[in-house]
Amino acid sequence: MLTLGVEDIYAACSKNNALGGKVIGESGPVIGATSYCFYYRPDGYQIELIKTE
Repeated sequence: MLTLGVEDIYAACSKNNALGGKVIGESGPVIGATSYCFYYRPDGYQIELIKTE
């Protein structure tokens, strides 16, 4: 699995879906943590996105 930091987590997850990926876990703001999203790319590789400040 690869973890990437992005500024806009919601836009990144939406773009992934539009390109044929599949979101498998998504969050809103979490107390004491950051927002995140797990998804599969169209080729099946799993990616984690973490919101950066």
